[in-house]
Formats: sequence, C-alpha cells, structure tokens
Amino acid sequence: MNITRNDHALSACPVCGSAHAEQFATEFVVVRKCAKPICGHLYAVEVMPAAGVHEHDEDNIVWYASRNQQLIGKLLADGHVKEHGRVLDIGSGLGHIMAELKRQAPSVEVVCVEAAPKSVAYLKKYGFSVIEDMTSLDPAECGCFDAIFMVEVIEHLDDPLALLSVCRKLLNPGGFVFLTTPCGELRNGSHATAAYQIREHIQFFTERSLRLVVTKAGFQSIEFKELREYHVGSNNPLAKLVKDTARILRNKLQGRHHLIAFIK
Repeated sequence: MNITRNDHALSACPVCGSAHAEQFATEFVVVRKCAKPICGHLYAVEVMPAAGVHEHDEDNIVWYASRNQQLIGKLLADGHVKEHGRVLDIGSGLGHIMAELKRQAPSVEVVCVEAAPKSVAYLKKYGFSVIEDMTSLDPAECGCFDAIFMVEVIEHLDDPLALLSVCRKLLNPGGFVFLTTPCGELRNGSHATAAYQIREHIQFFTERSLRLVVTKAGFQSIEFKELREYHVGSNNPLAKLVKDTARILRNKLQGRHHLIAFIK
C-alpha cells in the first residue's frame, strides 16, 4: 500500500516538512532524522514509489492464530469493537486478524484495504470485501467506520500524514484507530530496534513523532498502551506472562520498542 510521496517529501520530513539533522545507513535503507525537536521523525530516503508494499506469507496465519484470538477477545471485551459495527482494516495482508474478528463477532462488517496483488487475491478468495485503490477511501464511496485497524502498516507508507487525515474523515463519532508500529528510536538515541529489520519499512516513528502526525491529521488524542494480548508468546501461560512482564520492564527503562496506540 502507498500514498505517493510528493517531491518535497523526498528531501524533507514527511511529518512536519523540516530539514534533517542527521543521516545514517541501515541494512536496507538510508535514514534521516528530522531536525525539529518537537518531531524528530526518522524516515528512509532514496526509495522508489511503493517501496513499502509487502507481500505476506501464509505461515503467518498459523504463527499469529493464538495472538489474534487473544487480541480480538480483548478488544471486544473492552468495548473497542462492537457487534454490528463497521471495521476498516488498512493493510490487511492475508486477513488473519479480521478472520478472527469475524469468527468472534460475525455481525461486524469488515472492509479490507490492501495493495499487494497476491494478498488481494487471497482476501477475495476467502470472501473479504477489498479496496485496492487508496483514492477510493472516501466516505461518499465506502461510508464511515466505527473502528479502523492499522496494524504494522504506517511504517510502510510513503505519506503517513495523508492516510491518517483520510482516516479521520472515515470515522463515525466515537470511533477510533487502532495503530501499531515498531519504534524507530529508544530513549537513549539507540536505533537497535526491530523497525530496521524489514526491507519494506520506510517510516520509523517514535512516541513523539507519532503524536505529532496524529495531531496534524486532526485527531484529538492518542493513548499509548502496553497490551499484553498484542504480542506473540508461548502457549504456556506462565511463560508468556514472564516474557510480557520482562518486555514491559525493558520498555520502562529504555522506552517502548513497539508502539501500540488508540487514536481518537
């Protein structure tokens, strides 16, 4: 999926438009860091249009099955997703999260957004309604939604501000965006996170830059959470508890390695 980046954004921060303060190379891309203190966003440069489009592996369906069951159960139990609501899933991949949502809440209407051709074919094969063209994300064409999922998506986008601005217009009153993304920089300035381990990642958010882009898109609030149900873990509940607790303690010391946010 991509919203095409304009020429100005190739040399300026895609969140605030400022110049960069530093530049460094990772395994796959050259990254610049915004010079503006309130932003500090990190972003790849010299990438081709649609470089963030990512095909998905069917093995992920099995790998994430237990996680998806717990995550959807938590979101339903907390009232974030309601029966008979409408959900837009941006960057659906093979749709394994939405398949679990439909299993637990059959009355929820799901619309998927996906650009990777093989993933689109897979989604359609299993009966999902799919939007392939980002320009079709218009309330007049597809209606509005009670929840929008952007799970591991924003790091792939050419223009994250443009898409978030569209999402704001697509939400019903009281609706929210559930967004997750790997963090691009720890509290001590380290870039030793999973954000740089995938070739198709071209945006590297921090809490600060994600908060800024959400505000610029017109949203009122963003709440970061430690959501144990989001992370894949052992089938042994005790082992997962220990692993989750260790991750939360690490995040308190170093800053979050992964951003999980509810945006309204």
